[in-house]
Parts: sequence; structure tokens; C-alpha cells
Amino acid sequence: MKRVFTSLWLVLLLFSACSEEKIFDADLKPPAAIIDLQAIDSTRHTVTLSWTAPGDDGRVGTGAAYDLRYATDSITEANWANATQCTNEPNPKPDGGDESFTVTGLVENTTYYFGLKTADEASNWSELSNVVVCTTPERLKWWFETGDGVHSSPAIGTDGTIYVGSYDHKLYALNPDGTEKWSYETGGPIYSSPAVGDDGTIYVGSGDHRFYAFNADGSVKWAFRTGDYVWSSPAVGDDGTIYIGSDDKRMYALYPDGSEKWSFDLGAYYSGRYLSPAIGNDGTIYVGSWDSEHKLYALYPDGSVKWSFDVNIVNSPAIASDGTIYVGSEDHALVALDADGSEKWSFGTSYDVMSSAAIGGDGTIYVGSHWDGCADCRFYAINPDGSEKWSFETPGGVWSSPAIASDGTIYVGSGSHRLYAFNADGSVKWSWSFRDGVKVRSSPVVGSDGTVYVGTSHNFARKIYAFQGDAPLAATPWPMYRHDARHSGRVGGP
Repeated sequence: MKRVFTSLWLVLLLFSACSEEKIFDADLKPPAAIIDLQAIDSTRHTVTLSWTAPGDDGRVGTGAAYDLRYATDSITEANWANATQCTNEPNPKPDGGDESFTVTGLVENTTYYFGLKTADEASNWSELSNVVVCTTPERLKWWFETGDGVHSSPAIGTDGTIYVGSYDHKLYALNPDGTEKWSYETGGPIYSSPAVGDDGTIYVGSGDHRFYAFNADGSVKWAFRTGDYVWSSPAVGDDGTIYIGSDDKRMYALYPDGSEKWSFDLGAYYSGRYLSPAIGNDGTIYVGSWDSEHKLYALYPDGSVKWSFDVNIVNSPAIASDGTIYVGSEDHALVALDADGSEKWSFGTSYDVMSSAAIGGDGTIYVGSHWDGCADCRFYAINPDGSEKWSFETPGGVWSSPAIASDGTIYVGSGSHRLYAFNADGSVKWSWSFRDGVKVRSSPVVGSDGTVYVGTSHNFARKIYAFQGDAPLAATPWPMYRHDARHSGRVGGP
């Protein structure tokens, strides 16, 4: 019996020792608190944070999970549970690793506080990190008022200067902060959209029958006189030749010094009003005419006719990387032509296609339809084969030509006093509503910092607006009106 009790005592003693060893080895040490949380980037709806991974036990090993939270009031241990918890935080890296995470779904122009904790595999939580404060920027950056409506589309110089014309007869040069750099008053309204040459020369047409070249300081370099209004916007060849249409029924090719190289008879009054030339990769110049047959002409660089195509064209062509030319028509259609002038397809729209097309990186073509006062005009995304990808109803019509940012956002103005920002799937990312009656016929341009510039025309809104976007202009075959931010109007432009 004594031997039995002795054995039992040994078993109990051994069990007790094991239990004490297990208790001794339990993980009771939490990860260290993060002390270098910081905001490294922000947009209207996101904030990107970075920090250094703390480890598991203090600053050694690898943590098991992060808990990142934000609030519009300062975060403390006492109110931690009330802060909004993020989802899909990254798995912790080993101690010392560089971490980052983008918080989405935020509201613009709002101050947010961010805090972070780390857990180990035993669910020991660290103390609260340093708390970071970040304010998301506001959508509207600034506006500049002119003396009359702005139909002209802004161009951006290499130094960030914004150039735009107004019906008040002036060409304006604005600094990136919206202050006036200089202005020059011509003898007539400016409908033409400026272009900026490789040497910084600014080109624009005026209702005073002249086509102007300005130096970067606002002084006149030269002025070329035509026989009528110059509403057309110029295109600038890679050899410096400038192409411009006039209501005197001619398109002119000018040397960089302003002398005439050649001119082409378009055969109709108002030919140059909206029909701005575009230049293909091989130097072919494409321009529309409102002659008796309404044609798109393809001209060799010497001004001779390569081919023509009968189309009721009312805008400037857009050119794809494979040479396809897209033109809008008053016959309620967008027409796609091969480089040899044969028709590929025609896409029917609800009304006239006054806007010029923009082409996305995947070949999607974006264009709007317009009729004054229409209730069911639409903005279209069209597949490269001519089938509809999606469309969006825009009451008041779309005269403005779209611009595509590198994140896939498509910006376009409408006759219903709105600037739209569409996602690539056709959903509205955001829109800005101007006061009733304001028309956005100006085409937006996207700057290198993502700023979107556009003009408006109305008795109470004769302005150029700057909105903060999320990405710069896309590097697609033809991402905006006149191809690029400098409005070269040519494939392969800057």
C-alpha cells in the first residue's frame, strides 16, 4: 500500500512541475507600440499611411495582425473602440519591415485621425501608436473670372502655365495657383483653343481674322491675317509647321516664323469654325469641310489631297495608334475610318456628335451626343469594333470633349451645368454642379499633378475652374481634345 501512495505522490509531483513549466512559458509580452506612423499621400477620398513593423515580443519576431482605425476626432485609448476599423490591413512583416496601407472611402476636405495597434499570436495587443492627423484635399482648387464666356479649352505649358481664350477677346495666361500671369486683348472673341509649341510659343486664333503667335511673356511674336474669323484650333507638326482653319474657307499651313507655306481651299463658308485639323503619325493632315458634300479630307504634308470621305463632320478627328480616324457627324453617328479612307464602322448616337473623341489605353472610344435642350442626350463608351460598351444619359447634351486620366477616370463637361468624372465602367466617380444655366462647352485638360482645368459660359459663370483630380493625363493614343495638354493636335505629340 505504501508503494501505491508513493507512486501517486510522484505522479502528482510530476504533473505539478509540468504545469508550472507551462505557466512559465506562456506568451505574456505584447508587440511594441508603433512610434513612426505617418501619412505619406492623400487624395480627396484616400490617405496612404506608412510605418515600421514592430515585431512580436516587443520588437522581436513577427506580429500576427494589425488593427488600423480612424476618426474625425483625436484617437485615444479611451475612445479607441469608437473609431472606425479598417479592413484588409496587410499581414505584419518581420520586425523592422516597411509597411504601408491606403485607407479608402474618405470624404474630401475632412480632417482624419489615424491610430494603429499590433497583436501577436496569443492575442496580446500593443499600446496605441502615435496618432497621425491628415486632411483630405478639397475638390475645387480655384476659379478665375473672365469678362465673357469660355468656350476655349485650356492648354498647359511645360512650366505649368495655363493658357485659355475667352469671348471677352482676351488670351489669358494663368499661374498654377489661379493668379493671372498676363493677358492680351485681341480684336475679337476667342473661341479657338490655344496650342503650345515645342519652343514655348503659344498659338491661338481670334474673331478679328488673325492667327496669333505669342512669346511666353505675352508679347506678340507675329500675327497672320486671314480673310475671316479664326475659330479653329491649331495643330503643330513635329517640324514646327502650324495648321489652322479660317472661316474664309481655307486651311493654312504656316512656317514657324508666321509666313504662309501653303493653303487648301475647303470650299465652304464656316469650314474652319469647329473643324480643327489633326495630324497622323505619318504627317497626314486630317480636316473637315462643310462644302456641298461635307467631307473629311486627308492631305499630304505638301497640301495635296490624299483622299476624302463624305461625312457630315462637325468636329476635330481623333486618331488611334493603328491609324484609325474617328470623326463625329451631324447625322447622329461616330464614324471610324481606316487610314486609307475606307469606312470601318458607324456607331449611331441619340443626337449630333459635336464633341471630339478620346481614346483609352484599351482602345475604348469616349464621345458625347448633343442637341440644345435635349433630355436624353448621352455620353458613350464604344468598343474598338464599334459596339456599345456603356452609355450615360446627360440632359442638355455633351459638346465638351472628354479627357482621360492615367487612373482610368474620364472627365467631360455637359450642357446640364455639370462636370462629370466617370469610372471606366461608366459609373459616376464624382460630378461638380455649377449654377443652373451654366454650359460646359470647354473641353477639360488634366495637368501633371492631376488638376483638371475647364471653362464655363454663362452670364454668371464666365470662369476657368481648377479641380483636384487623382491622376495625371493618361498616356493613351489620343487621351483628350487636341491629343495632349499642349494641344499639339498630332499623334505622338508631347
